[in-house]
Amino acid sequence: MSYKLSFKSPSPGLIGLMVAATTIPLGIIIYGVSNFGQMGKTSVTESKPIVPIAEIVTALGRLEPETEVIKLSAPLALDGDRISQLLVKEGDNVKVGQVIAILQSRDLLKNALIQSMKQVEVAKAKLAQIKAGAKSGEIQEQSAIVDRVKAQYTGDKQAQAENIARISAQWEGDRIAQTATINKLTAELKNAESEYQRYQQLFSEGAISNSVIDSKRLNVET
Repeated sequence: MSYKLSFKSPSPGLIGLMVAATTIPLGIIIYGVSNFGQMGKTSVTESKPIVPIAEIVTALGRLEPETEVIKLSAPLALDGDRISQLLVKEGDNVKVGQVIAILQSRDLLKNALIQSMKQVEVAKAKLAQIKAGAKSGEIQEQSAIVDRVKAQYTGDKQAQAENIARISAQWEGDRIAQTATINKLTAELKNAESEYQRYQQLFSEGAISNSVIDSKRLNVET
């Protein structure tokens, strides 16, 4: 007995029903995944705080003037002097050589300057007279004074040298005498110590009395 298998092609209506049954669940799954992703993004986006952008910048630095600033002070030669009149104010622009203040000693210094200028003029006049030969006698007199001063200086220098030599010789003699005295006393001390040691040995052996050893000890101590 034999069997024969036969396949019957499905109808078009059945095929459409199967395609619809497969497509609907797949669409539901895709829609759910899409919504879940959007919800996750929304939740993540909403959880981030909004930080405002800072508009203030903080940094270390220093302020410098646009032009050079010079501190003014009185020179040491005028220490203790006071200002009589101030000709500028703080913050004013000044130029090189501009007078900015008048000191109380202005008049005194001005008079001293005038006096010095007069002395210079007198000295120039005397120099002109000397060069002209009108004061030849004064020149000889001044030369004689200079020679006398030089001679006096030479004599004083020689006298001082002699005094130094005399004092040096005297000091050398005193030093030699003191050295001789020290050597003599040193020798006497050594002799006294040797004699005291010898008598001390005799005293320990009972050969001399206490008075003898005491006198020898006194010689060493004095």
